[in-house]
Amino acid sequence: MLKQLTDRTLDWIDDRSGFVTIAKEQLTKPMPPGVGYIFSLGFLTTMLLMVQIATGIALALNYAPTPDHANQSIHYINSGSVVFGLFLRSVHFYCASAVVIVIVLHMLRVLFYGAYKRPREITWMLGVMLLFVTIGFAFTGYLLPWDNKAYWATTVGTEFAKTVPFIGPWLLRAVRGGSAVGALTLMRFYTAHTVILPAALVFLMVLHIYLVRKHGSAGPVRPVKGVGEPFYPDQAYRDLIVGVVVFAVIFGLALIKPVGVHAVADPTNTHFVPVPEWYFLPMYEALKFFPGNLEFVGVMVVPGILALALFFLPWIDSNPSREPARRKAVLSATTALLVVVIGLGVLAWVTKPKGFGAGKVVAVKSSAALTPLQQAGLKVYNANGCSGCHSIGGQGGNMGPALDNVGATKSIAWLEAQVSNPKSHNPATSMPPFNSISSTDLTALANYLSSLKAGGASTAAPAAAAPAATPSPAASATPAAAGSATPAKGSASSASAAAPTTVAATAGAATPAEVAAGKKLFVSDNCSGCHAIGGQGGSMGPALDNVGATRNVAWIESQITNPKGHNPSSMMPPFSLPAKDLNDLAGYLSTLKGKS
Repeated sequence: MLKQLTDRTLDWIDDRSGFVTIAKEQLTKPMPPGVGYIFSLGFLTTMLLMVQIATGIALALNYAPTPDHANQSIHYINSGSVVFGLFLRSVHFYCASAVVIVIVLHMLRVLFYGAYKRPREITWMLGVMLLFVTIGFAFTGYLLPWDNKAYWATTVGTEFAKTVPFIGPWLLRAVRGGSAVGALTLMRFYTAHTVILPAALVFLMVLHIYLVRKHGSAGPVRPVKGVGEPFYPDQAYRDLIVGVVVFAVIFGLALIKPVGVHAVADPTNTHFVPVPEWYFLPMYEALKFFPGNLEFVGVMVVPGILALALFFLPWIDSNPSREPARRKAVLSATTALLVVVIGLGVLAWVTKPKGFGAGKVVAVKSSAALTPLQQAGLKVYNANGCSGCHSIGGQGGNMGPALDNVGATKSIAWLEAQVSNPKSHNPATSMPPFNSISSTDLTALANYLSSLKAGGASTAAPAAAAPAATPSPAASATPAAAGSATPAKGSASSASAAAPTTVAATAGAATPAEVAAGKKLFVSDNCSGCHAIGGQGGSMGPALDNVGATRNVAWIESQITNPKGHNPSSMMPPFSLPAKDLNDLAGYLSTLKGKS
């Protein structure tokens, strides 16, 4: 009875759509003789991507893409308030790594088997595009937890856009939505991760699967004698077995080692050492070989050439034969590239500085060999979180060069200029200018650095062992990444303990043009990432609705450029803006007198 009802239902559907007939044709389509479990990688990639979409939708229903609530959303999901929330997020996390691994293995299988040759060129190109979409998912999803790891890794990652000739600065602002990672960056990454990339993924997958079914599997490199078997049941069972094993591992990891959640992103925490995910480690390590003006080569030229070579491989390897002996050049080049990529990844991991994995800064201990002036410079080095980017004695960050021998090659005057204006030595550098450090501290820091001469007396130790440092005006507040422009606590409307008195609004009123320009700057520079106006914006810093009633233009300009001048304990970083932009922004803020 049940079978009859099922058959009648399927006949009814097939009569009106033809779907059942199409499904039967695909399931009974013969596979080439000799196929095995290695041919299940394509099916496994599809299943992993489907699980990513399903879990992503579940997570998106409980996520708010704003700096105020993004990290809170992750805490909410992990807290148990969302049914299976922690499990779903953990599955999504581990599946992301599994997708990268499986799609790379799948493409390597196709490449080594020569399955990209005629008539499967378009199938291959669609697969390459799917690989790029997967990388896009990995990069855009990294920011969404909005913790320090996400914030600073994205700050460093997006900084690479600036290396593109001519359009670099414009491209950086387009990606971030302003000069720094902030509310607009989060919204753009969220939109790309949940709307743009999924649409591209589904479109490309449908075309890719259609062409795979149209042309069939290429089969083993050397044809196997015998009659091909239908896809169902043998190959279908192999696919099912592989899928069950892989998902058992993923679900087990999600249950045994669920993904944690970290504290909300702090744009003023310059001591944090950003950590790329494992699949970005090879590029992270490779960039060390392209310092200064060569950074563009490592960021754009080399990856661009490799991407184009991969995309047009069917025409580069135009030999119609799939026989390995007749494809030595392609297979040798692929093997060599694999060795280099894996080697760079391993090298990045084994040479990582202490604090790399935990996002910590390491402090340098004092030594009796240092003069009093150099001792003072050491305090400035620690207070400003220089080890977040530089290492001494193998401890510290590696975004910038190691400083063990800098004193042997650079003079004190050169070091002072490098700290205060690094672009004077290298216009393409990503190091920000530390121009808020006092001249006394700058001289002390340069003298300390000049003492570092390959095996000098300074050694590295955990941050807890650092001597008490007297912060300079920029201590612990100058962003490690160039262009950071997100204000924090103690900003323009802060009535600090150090300056409790109200400043009379005696300065000349801003013109309408200045107010309009300042309002645009407030948005483009992501000031709303920390400050709210009319209830819209962040809450890390004070709301600015009434700042103009208590502060004049001169005070606001001073607060933006040197917040510690008003409150030495302020968390707000100093911002170096062009004079006109500074005047326009301060003029706009001075008009806020109880109205949004």
